[in-house]
Amino acid sequence: MAKRKSSTRISPADKLAKVSGLVDFRLVEAHCKQTVKVGPLPQRTGLSAQIETQLAPDAPNLFRVVIALTFVANYEEDSTEPAILVNAKFQLTFETKRIDLATKEALAPFGENLALFIAWPYWREHVNNVTARMSLPPFVIPLLQRGLFQKEDETPSKPQKKKITAASEKKRLV
Repeated sequence: MAKRKSSTRISPADKLAKVSGLVDFRLVEAHCKQTVKVGPLPQRTGLSAQIETQLAPDAPNLFRVVIALTFVANYEEDSTEPAILVNAKFQLTFETKRIDLATKEALAPFGENLALFIAWPYWREHVNNVTARMSLPPFVIPLLQRGLFQKEDETPSKPQKKKITAASEKKRLV
């Protein structure tokens, strides 16, 4: 029986993922701030992510992905300063058997997909832990799903709201 050729093409990022492995994962920067008022907790929440990829100049077979994530919660839409702010920057270092596959076309989607999926559970735990240490109900960041973030050059057909809830929305600060 003859093998059928698959009509699906493997993307450059997938090719890179098949010959690469995570060798180091670090939290390299973190910041939090709160200006929560007495009473109901802020309900307008948002997430943002910035992802940078680069070849490691110090090693010929390494590349790095730096993921900066931000969680904010506001009382009002026009609020200039968030009531709750949590930032974290993670650095992931990958080793590859084929550095020639680490092209610009492969690194960007690799960082946006695979590296973000690796860092996301640590980000969720970080926000949950930090908000609890701020004497707030621990906020629960949702599981990462494709399409959670929109690229800056894309304009949505209708506004998308991503709701992130506290462990108990009915809690109040007194």
